[in-house]
Amino acid sequence: MTLSSTSPRATAATGNAADDQEISFSFTVGSEDEIAVYTRVTATGVESQLSLTTDFTVALQEDGTGTVTVLDAVPITSKIYVMRVTPLTQSLDLVTGGTFNPNHIESALDKLTQQTVELDDSYDRTIRMAPTDDSSISLVLPAAASRASTYLYFTSTGAVTTGTPVASTVTFGAFGEDLVAAADAGDALDDLGFSALAQDVADMETADLVLDEYGFTALAQTVLAETTAAAVLDEYGFSTYFITLVGATTAAATRTLLETFEPSVVVCYEGDAVCYDGEIVTYS
Repeated sequence: MTLSSTSPRATAATGNAADDQEISFSFTVGSEDEIAVYTRVTATGVESQLSLTTDFTVALQEDGTGTVTVLDAVPITSKIYVMRVTPLTQSLDLVTGGTFNPNHIESALDKLTQQTVELDDSYDRTIRMAPTDDSSISLVLPAAASRASTYLYFTSTGAVTTGTPVASTVTFGAFGEDLVAAADAGDALDDLGFSALAQDVADMETADLVLDEYGFTALAQTVLAETTAAAVLDEYGFSTYFITLVGATTAAATRTLLETFEPSVVVCYEGDAVCYDGEIVTYS
């Protein structure tokens, strides 16, 4: 048969916390032994391989596709991975003068293609050089005895090698030593010259507590918390008319507001604009 699937993996399925969860696969296999099933905890990445018959069963179709049934419930915090693992064997034995069966040849070629697809899948998950890198760059690791207890790094040419971590020291001055030796944050702030008030402020958890510590009145704290100029003016008791007048962005808008001014509305208590007989009068 022909092989249309180029992936040896089924789409990962999220556990449904119920027994006998089924996951279908569209790649082809020769037998149920060629199916591998893993579960993986999404948050931690911890994975476990399940065992055929004990943990899961496989139902195959005539075309080699099928369905995996996971017997025990898998929580929704895990995913289930189904993949094909074709044995790296060749069981076709062609005898000289024997009968020729094209199905046997095709099955052997199918198996070879499946093995190649799986090798390509593994290759895609490897660290490798770019196609244009110089082939003389070595990615061969030193022998185990040489690389034991060392770290891996790349040389200036991009080759792989290992080395021993270089120890380094940091020298503190007398002030730095006192700061590092401070028993707690309060002592450290003392060493840095923070006043008692500043230290209290540093311990505050909210802006309101900081303002209160600095003696801000409740009104001042409320004003500082406002997000618009109009809200600040409103907090200070300015009339809606005055707030609208101040917020006008064009001369025409200001003129329109002044034309609708009513004598009963107080613009300001002290300033250069007063109302007289329904008209706006300015004076110096």
